[in-house]
Amino acid sequence: MKRLITVFLIIITCSVFSYSQSLSFKIDSVSAVYGDSVIVPINITNFTDVGSFTLYIEYNNSIISWGRGLNWHPDIVADAPLINASNGIIALAFANVNGLSLSDGKLLDLKFLYNGTSSTLNFTSSCEVTDNLGIPLAVNPEYINGVVVPRIEISLSTSNAEICLLDSAQLTATVSGGFGNTTYSWTSEPLGFTSSIPNPKVSPAVATTYTLVADDGYDTDTATVFIDIIPAIQPGVVSNMMPVQNEIGLDIPVSFSWMPGANSTMYDVYIWETGTAVGLPHFANTENINLTYSSLQFGTSYNWKVNAKNACLSTMSQTQVFETRFLPDLEVSNILTPSTIYAGQNLAVSWTVFNSGPGGTHATTWKDATYLSADTILDYSDILLGKINNLSALDTSESYVNSHEFTIPVSL
Repeated sequence: MKRLITVFLIIITCSVFSYSQSLSFKIDSVSAVYGDSVIVPINITNFTDVGSFTLYIEYNNSIISWGRGLNWHPDIVADAPLINASNGIIALAFANVNGLSLSDGKLLDLKFLYNGTSSTLNFTSSCEVTDNLGIPLAVNPEYINGVVVPRIEISLSTSNAEICLLDSAQLTATVSGGFGNTTYSWTSEPLGFTSSIPNPKVSPAVATTYTLVADDGYDTDTATVFIDIIPAIQPGVVSNMMPVQNEIGLDIPVSFSWMPGANSTMYDVYIWETGTAVGLPHFANTENINLTYSSLQFGTSYNWKVNAKNACLSTMSQTQVFETRFLPDLEVSNILTPSTIYAGQNLAVSWTVFNSGPGGTHATTWKDATYLSADTILDYSDILLGKINNLSALDTSESYVNSHEFTIPVSL
């Protein structure tokens, strides 16, 4: 029994000895602000009986500009460790003929000037650590690289800074910099809202400030956004709508106007042909109360109405009817001329103008033009003898007789 116990203790002792951990050098990953100095610690663990080390660290010297090494471990300062940097490589060297053991923690700090974007700091394969006899360690040290990145920054925006009660707003967080894997923590004032997603929707019952804390595991940034609640006040109905109810004979384009109702900020104007569906507004969210519209047909009946609105509520007007005017159709007949005429002589011509259309001419003056033609088709080869003013405007089914003497060109 005694022999068995002795063997068991030997096994335990050997097991513990074989489990010794290797030396490690770790460059911390840090974030920085453009133009500021940045401190990058190098940490050690299991630094035991080390006779010397030579470390080489690569970095992007256009992103981080070398400053100096500082804050060495107090137990290594007496050995006058060396540090220098050139062309994007930092060299660190230390030697102690007796071997040196250091407690776990920071070996030193590297100081740089940060110029923006990201730079890795990588140990090269030329790094070497020896014991006090100058022999490389039997177990290779572990080298853990680091990185310098822009400090995490967030900005907040909202789809609507002012909303009506029961409406919602989309909050959007834009994150730049940091190490990724960002976590989000939303809170509100007044209290009551929390969220862990970057872009939540909110429906506050009162004016509320929303605060977001973004955390990338190294740094945090905080931003706020304010959502106000618009009082819900019913807008008044518009009045004095023109064209008035059942107005007829309107020319195109048609002018529309109205008196605004109280608490109105914008309007939707609907215009549609009588007997058809209403459809979408022809003018939406307009602030104007005087408009013209030309996409209409002559001789057609139309309905129209105005929806007075503010940010939260709306009030529709009554529907009114108007009719665009009917067009005239002028016909020339009873053209009388002498049976023969010679070049250079005066030609007496008379004719009748009749309005066969459903609408009057409206215009009170126009020209009756007389052409000399070899056929019944008016074209570019015909000769204009002259233009004579009309005698009168013509309502539907009205006519006038006009006459004039024209000189026949001598060149014919």
